[in-house]
Amino acid sequence: MKDAHGHGSNSRGGRLAKPIPGHPYHSLSDMQLRYITKDAHEAGRNAQEMGDERGVNKYADQVNDAQTVLGYRQRGGLSDEPNAVAARALASGPKSAPAPIHDHFDFDPETKKAYKDYHYAQVAETNRKAGF
Repeated sequence: MKDAHGHGSNSRGGRLAKPIPGHPYHSLSDMQLRYITKDAHEAGRNAQEMGDERGVNKYADQVNDAQTVLGYRQRGGLSDEPNAVAARALASGPKSAPAPIHDHFDFDPETKKAYKDYHYAQVAETNRKAGF
């Protein structure tokens, strides 16, 4: 969101919209991003000692991009790393049939107990077969 001075951006949409959309750093692990940060920082220092201004800027961009993605994840953003995507899918658990909505109970005069309608028995049987 832009501040009073016009700084910032309205184009990303939403608080947790991905910074740098489509950047390959989104598919790397946090450990890999920390390594890139450390390595690019060191390479930038070496480039500065040699007087290579383009190298300094290139490595500073790499550090900035890696830290931007790490900061996004720290604020609750999701990683595109294949292991993280698979972990999210497993964490959501197996999908089961929706719980039935009952608008009435039937009454068994012999046992003097109420029992749920036919749909409940049908869903229970489906869940039993599925292993739930």
